[in-house]
Amino acid sequence: SFIQIKKYDSAAYYVQRALKVLHKNDTSILKLNAYKNLGDIHLGKRSYDSAIYYYESILKKTEAANQSYILSNVYSKLSNIYSVLNDDKKSKAYQDQYITINKKISKLEEEALEASIESMGQKNKAELKTSRTIFNIIIGFMILTFGIIAYHFIKKFRKVKADKKKKGELLYEKEEEL
Repeated sequence: SFIQIKKYDSAAYYVQRALKVLHKNDTSILKLNAYKNLGDIHLGKRSYDSAIYYYESILKKTEAANQSYILSNVYSKLSNIYSVLNDDKKSKAYQDQYITINKKISKLEEEALEASIESMGQKNKAELKTSRTIFNIIIGFMILTFGIIAYHFIKKFRKVKADKKKKGELLYEKEEEL
């Protein structure tokens, strides 16, 4: 945050303190960011040689750690510095590397997005399958319940009909007796 508000001395102080802690724990990605921040501080102070030193010192480690975003940022800044220093050859070389790494980042992001979409599609398919299964179970239960109720109504209807027929026959027999 000190770099963003251009308080470079404060930023340098805290980055140096962070580096002391990082050397003890050797957390390489954080260390790469710290060295990049030192480059940013020197770039902000327009101390281009020092900025170049810090940026170039982390390039191979950043490539080895496969930290594409840091690498892209460093290539862009080195290209801009060499452009300011009127070294068009180096500026163009870093600009080309910046373009190459950004294409790689875009491809990786696209692949990650496609994988995420595919994963979501598979998840949705599984949820749809589960929903269909639950729906089929509910419909089956409703049909079974309706069938049982219909069976009982039909049975009761036949019994009532049989009872009426019996009553009719009994009434007929009593009328004959009378």
